[in-house]
Amino acid sequence: MTAFAPSAPRLASLLATLALPVACGTEAALEVLEPGDEDQSLVSTDSMNGKMMMGYQGWFGCPGDGSRVNNWVHWFQGRASPSTPTVDLWPEMSELDADERCNTGFTKPDGSAAPLYSAYRQKTVVRHFKWMQDYGIDGVLLQRFTGELGNAALFDFRNKVAANVRAGAEAHGRVFALMYDVSGASESSLVDVVKRDWAYMVNTLRITESSRYLRHNGKPVLAIWGLGFNDRVGTPDQARAIIDHFQRSAPGAEQVTLLGGVPLHWRSLGGASKTDPAWAAIYRSFDIISPWAVGAFGDDAGADSYKRTISADLAEARNNGRDYMPVIFPGFSWHNLMRVRGEDSPYNLIPRRGGRFYWRQAYNAIAAGSKMLFGAMFDEVDEGTAMLKVAATTAATPVQASFLPLDVDGEAVPSDWYLRLAGEATKMLRGERPLGSSLPSTPPPGDNPQPPVTPTGANAALFVSQVVPASVSPGQRFTVRISMRNTGSATWSLAARYYLGSENPRDNMTWGTNRIAFPAAASVPSGATTELSATLTAPAAAGTYNFQWQMLQDAVAWFGAKSTNVAIVVGSGQTPGTPQPPTASAASIKVTHGYRGILGREPDAGGLASYTDAITNGMTMETFCQTLFSSPEYAEQRSQLTAEQLAKELYRGILGREADPGGLASTIDAINAGNRVERAADMLKSAEFAQKFL
Repeated sequence: MTAFAPSAPRLASLLATLALPVACGTEAALEVLEPGDEDQSLVSTDSMNGKMMMGYQGWFGCPGDGSRVNNWVHWFQGRASPSTPTVDLWPEMSELDADERCNTGFTKPDGSAAPLYSAYRQKTVVRHFKWMQDYGIDGVLLQRFTGELGNAALFDFRNKVAANVRAGAEAHGRVFALMYDVSGASESSLVDVVKRDWAYMVNTLRITESSRYLRHNGKPVLAIWGLGFNDRVGTPDQARAIIDHFQRSAPGAEQVTLLGGVPLHWRSLGGASKTDPAWAAIYRSFDIISPWAVGAFGDDAGADSYKRTISADLAEARNNGRDYMPVIFPGFSWHNLMRVRGEDSPYNLIPRRGGRFYWRQAYNAIAAGSKMLFGAMFDEVDEGTAMLKVAATTAATPVQASFLPLDVDGEAVPSDWYLRLAGEATKMLRGERPLGSSLPSTPPPGDNPQPPVTPTGANAALFVSQVVPASVSPGQRFTVRISMRNTGSATWSLAARYYLGSENPRDNMTWGTNRIAFPAAASVPSGATTELSATLTAPAAAGTYNFQWQMLQDAVAWFGAKSTNVAIVVGSGQTPGTPQPPTASAASIKVTHGYRGILGREPDAGGLASYTDAITNGMTMETFCQTLFSSPEYAEQRSQLTAEQLAKELYRGILGREADPGGLASTIDAINAGNRVERAADMLKSAEFAQKFL
């Protein structure tokens, strides 16, 4: 959901990646925590007034999370690799338990693992609601994508996330409601899909019977986002049919107070709005009007200009007897998401500036008279609007690809800073703290080890991130990407003789050059972050070589923070024909995929550590696979699999794909011949596995 998004991009890429069949959905019972677990400090459910509601995508999944999708969803496009991330922010995972973590194979600069999470796991979603309670955030509007509802696996995933959100809200006294997003829907079936699914949610899953389901004006709240956008489906007649159904003609239990996520220029039918005059009356017929403002402006001047829009919107809504809910957002960045689509967008497109951009919007919306706010979004790391705990510094992000830490703008804030700001903004909305345009407080020390960064002269720089291979072949040509932030007062350019220079040792020619140059037309002003890419050449001799760079102005000075040193392995470094155990990182990847293929789950922390250590010290893949096949767990839970089922599981879990016909047939034959161990080991040792995952 963004003003920049092309029509249904995520759904198309997701379905193409997963190659899942389209089928009707199956029933799934909502899981609810026991009544005794419910917290007593409850947010009221009877009105939207005085509430900050955050969008909750809930679309993140991973292999081994227990879902039918069983793949990376919204974290990566396909497999997890340095070239496939689709998110710009990395979640802070230190509070999540081992059974909540999805192994990515990525590591932080200190060598520790960099895991991710799945919203399919109830424990994690409930934890998110605990954070909402801790910071005084009212609740969420859970996104439900109409384009996914005809796919059985995604339908089940969405129902489980709804169950998890319900459980979290009930456990921690928050509120929630559903929001349909029409992105990716078929126009021909749009009306029927939305009506049918809401009936299913109300009558089968009984979602509105939750004690925490939000109501307004005496009815459950339901939101529809995307009607009237010029890059989304839906005609005026369809929009009228949907609105009339939910407001008047649906069975009583299915009638709602309808919130419309509408284009920013809903009053004038300009910008992202369709221009048919019929849309003017449609927008004004929603019970609550919520224009989508994400990406519409990127600085305080734009936010102040939008305050005037809010005032005019409020007046128009009130003249039509409607409520109004403006959208505020912390910043915006979708570099990685655009990159996997073959498009270019800079990192940190709309800087957060330590929270001042977000706070200015909250202050303006409340000062203009808003009684309710939509916070975009709790967990949207794809587009860089997430408010949940995310990596505060480069040290907390993986080294295998580039991600934005919260201190990218030169201001150190803790990982939970935006949860704190959202809670304070909620207090300001309710009049529990004075209305003020300045940030409410300074982050306390201890949560973030880096002090605020301010310009320290003409030349100053911070290292942000890099994408560098762990190993290459002798003489191989390979591409690297290194991001640096200009924290000085001078502007960097090639004409002014700014470069990245090789370090460790300084000015070495190890990788075929000692300088990485800026593009001729590039200009990097103070406060901006730039990504430099270069094609380098590996040394001809096998061995391990340092890879590290620093900014310099030629003939003036070297300056700023150096990139994190990477010890790149060139070639095998050993006698040809002598097999060697894999490195610890490669061993852990093999363990993870072995668990997925043989046991059908992610490895527990103890198993991952012990088998990684054993393989690093010489355990063969055959012994490893034999141990898993001989385990009581396999005997109890997997021994009933047919040869064909096991073969398919091995392909999915180890190689991360569906079996091709020839491979499936030969694997079935091997299993029937008693060679399942050898077959699994061969997959883990295969060139395909190494190319994909190592």
